[in-house]
Amino acid sequence: MARPAGADSLPRLIYVGDVPIESGYHGSLILYRLLEDYPSGNLLVVEAEPLSSSPHRRLRQVPYMRLVMEAKRLRSTRFSRLAGSWVSFTTPLTARRLDRIFDGFAPESVLTVAHGYSWLAAAQAARKAGLPLHLIVHDDWPAVASLLGGLRSWHNRQFAKVYGQAASRLCVSPFMEEEYRRRYRIQGDFLYPCRAKNCPVFDDNAATYTKTAGPLVGAYAGNIFYSGHAKLLKVLAAALGKHGGRLLIFGPHSTDQLRMFGLTQPNVLAQEAPSSEDLVRQLRQEADFLFVPMTFESDHCQRNMIMSFPSKLTDYTATGLPLLICGPYYSSALLWARKHAPVAEVVTSDTYEALEAALSRLSDRGYREDLGRAALEVGNSLFSYSTAAGIFHHALLTGTSHVG
Repeated sequence: MARPAGADSLPRLIYVGDVPIESGYHGSLILYRLLEDYPSGNLLVVEAEPLSSSPHRRLRQVPYMRLVMEAKRLRSTRFSRLAGSWVSFTTPLTARRLDRIFDGFAPESVLTVAHGYSWLAAAQAARKAGLPLHLIVHDDWPAVASLLGGLRSWHNRQFAKVYGQAASRLCVSPFMEEEYRRRYRIQGDFLYPCRAKNCPVFDDNAATYTKTAGPLVGAYAGNIFYSGHAKLLKVLAAALGKHGGRLLIFGPHSTDQLRMFGLTQPNVLAQEAPSSEDLVRQLRQEADFLFVPMTFESDHCQRNMIMSFPSKLTDYTATGLPLLICGPYYSSALLWARKHAPVAEVVTSDTYEALEAALSRLSDRGYREDLGRAALEVGNSLFSYSTAAGIFHHALLTGTSHVG
């Protein structure tokens, strides 16, 4: 595996994307970690409307710009599919705005994420300028994009075109890379989400392994994206509550917001979301296991569950706590757990009985410790900053543009 490149050898890089780059959550945090040590003089961040990073969470000494997008107000309304389709068709207009930004910065490479719509303009602008495009894919865009149904085949072709154009294709999991290689007959690379460069390392056991009695405390960290996630959290809370256990939810959701998801049980406790480093420490002190839900919802969710990857596993595995993964047999988290078994207690049913049985097994302290130790070892190998930086920098330095 290539080592991270020296600062003097990395190209002048412009990032264009709908995902803000900040030390926040999920996609934003993944990008922040990848670029945190990038030479600030060789990097420009262009964030597309309507989302924007918080200034106090941005990369230090790196300039940020805003990219004007069409129909930005309609994208969060009941007309979102119409708006998304319109934005896709106005890509040439957005690309022309990018041309002017490119002229001012003189980039040597373009980085984007296949999320939202600005990545289509980034690809077009890179193609026109003859620059290598580096494409990060965290979700199966053709399946999750908010578009009019009749345009799905057209958008599939657009994705295939850009995927083929890219100088490097960094998929979030090996399962995604394998599917795209089969679908488009083009090889990519997989780049798992990574931990922070300063992720804490512990010499002592987590509190749960010195626990002699008492009910289990489960924890979930992150956003709740799907109704299927909320359902699984609700069922888990019920199973925990039967024996006096609690479910801690760390993230941007208040108690009132959790109630909107149907999480009204008194043993569901909303927690403030600390920094990722503090989160790892807090989980070790307060939780007995960490929950990874993968939705059982059908249609487009099924395709995304197969190929996407829960980024929370990066910080979860750093705690040394056992994982409880619940999802359909085909979901990426389940495939990962089976590939690296035994790293988790795995449940392939969304029923109360199945989760209650899993909690019964996790009540064994020795079993929890075995799972936690295995998850820590695998996580150290797969999700370290040095591993991710090596893959990312190698892609930037060796990718060759497929312009034309």
